[in-house]
Amino acid sequence: MIDTENKEKIELLKNVSIFSTLKKNELKVVSQYSDYEKCLSGCEIFKEGNTAEELYIIKHGEVVIKKSLEANKEIDLAKFIDGECFGEMDLLDNSPRDARAIAEKETILLRFPKKGIFFKNIISEHPDIFASILSKLLAQIAGRIRSTNRLISEKAPWIQNLKKQLLSDKLTGLYNRAFIEEDFYNNISDYGDKFCIVMVKPDKFKYINDTYGHEAGDATIRLMADTLKKTVREQDTPVRYRSNEFTSIMPDSTLQDAIDFSKKMLDNVRLLDISQMTNNDPFKLTASIGISIYPCESKKADELIKLAYDRLYKAWEEGGDKIIHE
Repeated sequence: MIDTENKEKIELLKNVSIFSTLKKNELKVVSQYSDYEKCLSGCEIFKEGNTAEELYIIKHGEVVIKKSLEANKEIDLAKFIDGECFGEMDLLDNSPRDARAIAEKETILLRFPKKGIFFKNIISEHPDIFASILSKLLAQIAGRIRSTNRLISEKAPWIQNLKKQLLSDKLTGLYNRAFIEEDFYNNISDYGDKFCIVMVKPDKFKYINDTYGHEAGDATIRLMADTLKKTVREQDTPVRYRSNEFTSIMPDSTLQDAIDFSKKMLDNVRLLDISQMTNNDPFKLTASIGISIYPCESKKADELIKLAYDRLYKAWEEGGDKIIHE
């Protein structure tokens, strides 16, 4: 059963953008980390320069955000009323507040997280629940970054680590397909003026799965992932794209760079010892590879992925152990 106070909190939370996609049981968890605060008229909720450790939702009342100017002057940046949220934009990296918040009249606020609890610790404890909140916050912050050219929150090391946890494949530790569709698709410009997409697929993987079982298949996938990790350059981004298909995003690279990497990858795959997976049966693993190039072949992320994927499959259908880049 949910008590009356928690019901009120849930109603407030679900009408705020960053919490709007959460399910009822997830909202209940968030509500348990939230608490009400009463502010009298003129009360300073947070000061300019305070470390951002919380966000607020107005149950009822009115809050003004004020920014200091020279000569002890201030301007009103924004006004928030019942049901609205404020203070969330600096929350992710605990950056200093760049303005102060004042209650214009007696106000009841819902604070998340409550005093003594840190947002990043909650996310670590409930990563599945907070994946949606993180995505919403990152989207809002990314929008502000793009419009104001402020590169703040996404540079925080713990945000990068958390992002990797949320977008990682559990079997291999690589980024998963969601990384391609949510990060790469939306931030293609981050990869430079020229880059390549390399798609890799082990040949005859279905035979391994069908003959030696799914455990052998999973072990082969892990071995392929480890090989990819060891073969990529430091600046490259390896991804498990689908079940037995991998991608490497190669920033600041030419077609020749991608071909050189692909040849090295084929050589490394041929050298893999999978005898433990095949009960010592003679089986040599090979791979098929497809390459696409930005910007000469396309400037759209989804088109580049499809192009590399189609070429991968062409190489695979032609017998594998080869690279196709046109």
